[in-house]
Amino acid sequence: MHSRAVLSLVVAMLAGFPLLAQPVLSFQEREVVASQITPGAKAAVFAISHDPAPYQRRISTHASVIADDDRDGVTRYATEVADASIWIAVDVSSGQVAVGSPVPELVKRTAEQLAPGQLRKIAREHEYLAWFLVRPGSGAWTLTTDDSGLDDGDFADDGKVTLTLERMQAISDSPSAPHELRAGDVLVAVDPQTLAVLDLRLGNGNGNGNGK
Repeated sequence: MHSRAVLSLVVAMLAGFPLLAQPVLSFQEREVVASQITPGAKAAVFAISHDPAPYQRRISTHASVIADDDRDGVTRYATEVADASIWIAVDVSSGQVAVGSPVPELVKRTAEQLAPGQLRKIAREHEYLAWFLVRPGSGAWTLTTDDSGLDDGDFADDGKVTLTLERMQAISDSPSAPHELRAGDVLVAVDPQTLAVLDLRLGNGNGNGNGK
């Protein structure tokens, strides 16, 4: 009887607190679909694509925050979808992330933990990176940095790029960018040349939980 009571309690808890669904990306010729989004929530979508051009490939950036107005857990982003592209969708309610490509072999995704102190500026040894930040319940932001460029946070030609968080640009109707990272933020860096994706996460002891 005791085991049955415990089982009933677990079932009731799961019914009241469903597991967070992982978004799923699917691709059509002129549309990118993010499904399994929290019904009625928003999906933040970010992509880098290599578009055909007469003499050389053209690198394009896509970014939008799309509301699930009909509460079916599905959002759609209308665009020409290049085969050579990497797409990231984040459920702005839950913070769950999906990464995908029309060519699955192009998905190269790694993860790193940020060191203490990397809350307002994040540096990586790289010539060129596109950054995508989502704060669940708040909004989404992006910025592209190239070594010694205008948005490189250290302004130095030193073989690395530095992201200054507050310089990031709001996507759609998001508010101004936060000044520092906090627990639960989703931060991704994409190499526009190779389309490699790097997930950056705060480790234990980073952040105070109330950064703006």
